[in-house]
Amino acid sequence: MTAENKQFFMKKINGVREYLAFVKQAYLDEEGNIEMLEYGKAMGCLDAMENVLKEEQDSD
Repeated sequence: MTAENKQFFMKKINGVREYLAFVKQAYLDEEGNIEMLEYGKAMGCLDAMENVLKEEQDSD
């Protein structure tokens, strides 16, 4: 993976993280608690994508 590709994907991943932080209110239930299952799944997907990029870089 080229450095340009890695930078592109990291920018996208970070953009999604920022978006999730911005709309975190959407994950709140009536009592104001975060519905961790859905929020956690979204963050877990981002972490997995980031790990793939790191592994790809390490293999280069």
